Order: sequence, then C-alpha cells, then structure tokens
Amino acid sequence: MLRSISIKVRLLLLVVCPIVVLIGTASTTLSIMLKQHQDMVSLYQDRVVPLQQIKATSDSYGIAIVDLFHKYRGQQISQPELVNSVNQARQKASQTWQAYKETLLTEREKSLIAIADQNFAKASQLIDRYLAAVQNQTFLDIPGPEFIHELYSTFDPLTVALEELIQLQLDVSAEFVASSADNFAQTQTLLLAICLLALSAILISGLLIYRSINQPINSLISDLNHIAERSDLRHRIRVESNDELAQLAKTQNHMLERFHQILQQLRDAVHQSAVASEEMSMIASQVSQTVSRQNDQILSVTSSITEMSGAVREVANSAAETAHQAHAANDQTLTGRQQINANIASISRLSECVERSDDIVNRLHQQSGSISEVLTVIRSIAERTNLLALNAAIESARAGEAGRGFAVVADEVRALAQNTQKATESIGDMINVLQSSSMEAVSILKEARSRAADSVSTTEITGQLLQDIAYAVGKINDMNLQVSAATEQQAAVSDDIQRTVVLFRQALDEVSENARQSAIASGEIASLSNGLQQQVAVFAI
Repeated sequence: MLRSISIKVRLLLLVVCPIVVLIGTASTTLSIMLKQHQDMVSLYQDRVVPLQQIKATSDSYGIAIVDLFHKYRGQQISQPELVNSVNQARQKASQTWQAYKETLLTEREKSLIAIADQNFAKASQLIDRYLAAVQNQTFLDIPGPEFIHELYSTFDPLTVALEELIQLQLDVSAEFVASSADNFAQTQTLLLAICLLALSAILISGLLIYRSINQPINSLISDLNHIAERSDLRHRIRVESNDELAQLAKTQNHMLERFHQILQQLRDAVHQSAVASEEMSMIASQVSQTVSRQNDQILSVTSSITEMSGAVREVANSAAETAHQAHAANDQTLTGRQQINANIASISRLSECVERSDDIVNRLHQQSGSISEVLTVIRSIAERTNLLALNAAIESARAGEAGRGFAVVADEVRALAQNTQKATESIGDMINVLQSSSMEAVSILKEARSRAADSVSTTEITGQLLQDIAYAVGKINDMNLQVSAATEQQAAVSDDIQRTVVLFRQALDEVSENARQSAIASGEIASLSNGLQQQVAVFAI
C-alpha cells in the first residue's frame, strides 16, 4: 500500500503525523486547562466570595450589633452613636446578604437561607424594639439577665444558621478540590495514554515507511550487483511500486537497454573496422606508389615558376617607383589646395568683418541723426528758458526791492540757458563732422567689401584649377597603384605557387610516410579489433 505513494509524501507523513498529534495534544491540554480555570473562577465567585459575604453578615449581626448594645448599657457610647452604628451595621449586613442570595445557590443553601431569613426577621424585630426603648429612655431599665437571655436567644439561632452556610461553602469547596484532584489524575492518565499512543503510532509508521523504502533499495542493489558480477545486460531491474525508486529502476532499465544496443552496435562496428583496416593497408601501398610518380613531375614545375617570379618582381618595382612619384605630386597639389582654401576662408572672414563694420557705421550715422533731433529739442528748451528768464527779470524789476532776489535767480537761469545753447551748438558741429566721417567710412567699407568679393572669386577659380590638377594626378596615381598592386599580386601569386609546390612536395613526402604509417596502423587496428571483439563477447547481449 505504501509503495503506491511517493517517497516524498511518505517522508512528509512522517513529519506531519507527529505535528498533528502534537497539535491535538496541545489542543486537548489547553481545553482541560481552560476548564480548570473556569472551575477555579466558579469556585472563587460561587464559594469564596459568598463565604466572605456570609462572614460579613454574621459579623454585622452576631458581633457588631450585640457589642453595640452591650457598650450602650455600659455607657461607653451615647444614644446617637448607638442608633447610627446599629443602622450602619444593619444596612451593611442587608447589602452583603442580598448579594449572597443573588449568587448560584444549591438546594441545601436555599433551605438554610430560608431558616436564616426567619432568624433575621426575629433579630430585626428585637433590634427595632430595643431602638424604640433607647428612644424612650427605657432600654437601661431592662434587667440584665432578661436582656442577655432575650438577646442571645434571638441572635444565636441566626449565628448558627450563618455558620451552617459557612460550613456548607467549605464543604462544597472541599468537594470541588477533591473533584479537581480526580480530574487532574484522569487528565494526566489521558495525556499519558495519548502520548503513548502517539509515540507508538509514530514508531510504527516510521518503521513501515522505513521498510517501504529500504526493501526496494535492497532489491535495486541486488539487481545491480547481479548485472555487474555476471555482465548480463539482458537482466532488468524489478519494478514493484510507483514511487521515486520505481522511477529510478525504470531509468536504470532504460540505460541498460541503451548499453545493450550500444554494445551490439560496437560489436558490429568492430567487425567492420577489422575488414576496413585490411582494405586501408592495400590502399596505403597504392598511394605510396602514386606519390613517388607525382614527386618527379613537380620538380620540373618548380624551376619554371622560379623564372616567372623574377620577371614579375622587376615589373612590380618599376610600377612602385612611378606610383611613389605620382603620390608626391598629388601631396603637393593637395597642399596648395589647402592653402587656397585657407586664403578663401580668411578673405571670407575679412568680408564678414567689413559687413559688420558697415552695419555698425550705419547704426552710428542713424544714432547721430537721433542725437541731432535731441539737440534741436534741447536748443528749443534753452531758447524758451532764456525767454522765461528775461520775462522773470522784467517782472522782478517791476517788483522793486521785493523782486531783487528773484532777479538774481532769473539772471542765473538766463546765463544757464545761454550756456546750454552754446553747448548744443558745439555738439551739433561735432555731430555734423561725425556724420560726414561715417558717410565716408561707409563708402570705403563698400569698396573694401567689393574688392574682397573679387578676391574670393579669383581664389576659388585658382582652387578649382588645383583641384582638377589633383584629380588628374590622383587618377595617374590610382592607375600606377593598380599596376603596382597587380604586379605585386602576380609576384605574390608566383611566390605562393612556388611555396605551394614546395609544400605540395613536402605533403607528398608526408603522404608517402603517412601511407606507410597507415599500413602499420591498419595492422594494429586489426589486432585491436580482434581484442575488442573478445572483450565485447564477455557481455551477454
């Protein structure tokens, strides 16, 4: 059954099963621990807390209130203190008793609570009566024996009922502890049983998986040893499962089948090799005879090629010298062409500079015209300023002493206007000279630009002529180079032919030697083929 499952899955099962068991055990343990925690919480809430509540109620009634009445009779506390303390004790006891009654109660507790409630009612009536007597100032008149008898005969049954409830809480807690101990023992036994079962299951599954893997491996080793010891390539490995070992066995069987086929082919090839080696021996002797005849014929071809190679070298040397001279002329022509191109570039740059200068002078002429217009405006302003200054002087003269200061200012303004007119006239004269000079510079620059253009045209014609000369010299150089290259190729071909003939002779000698060696090797191959046939015969195919 396990052999139908892959080894990978089996190994995974060997790992997964303990993990599952561990998870199950952990879950069970956590569940048990949770149950114990809930039981402990229930014990505290349903037994410990009620025990404290019952004890507080018993102390409030059976101790505190009784003690208060005794202190009052002994005049240790006052009437208000007694009333206040008794009411507080009754209120506290009522609250704790009511809280206890709201917890989870058993039937036994309910019956004891009913008895305690009756005793509480009696005690409350007695307390109310005593408090009324205290208010009426008759409480201290009650005889001591009567007071003690009535007080304890009323409160003792209540105390006994509460003590029974306390004992009941203790008994239930003891039962819970005993039950918890039993549950712990059962849980411990259960966990031990689960661990033993899990360990047994893991060991058994591990043993089964080990056997399911080990047996096919032993079978595979046995079959391989049988094939190796007996050289029996016809034997095949048994395949009894569908796992990785079965795939390995199938692959091994496929490899054995291939070996079987290869050895069969090798046996046939060895037989054919033995036959072919005998044929090679005969062919080698025939080749040796043919090579001897060709060697004699090549000797005569070698002398003819040597004479032709000398003539070709002379032609190649002459063509190379002519090509060298043409190349030198071409270099000089190219140098002249480069110089002319440089001159053309320089003249072009000069022409561009002249054009930029022309533009600058034109802009200068235009700006000088603009300056003339500005001077005209300034001159007009100066004239008007002079006129205003004259009017101001006349008005200041009319004003007499009051206008004397203003007259001084008017004189200064008029003098400034006259100076401005003189300055504008001087600037106008300078601008006129500048405009005439700029016009003369424009005409000179136009003439220089025209002459530069003529120089460029002449230089370009000269450059074109040099380019034509360089082209013609280049064609001559190319033709000489072609002739030189052709003759060099012929010389190289002649040398190659000569070397090839020499190599061919050497090759013929090597072929002759190889033929002899082939004859020897054929004999060795024949002997090796016989030995290989004997070795192949060892295998059962």
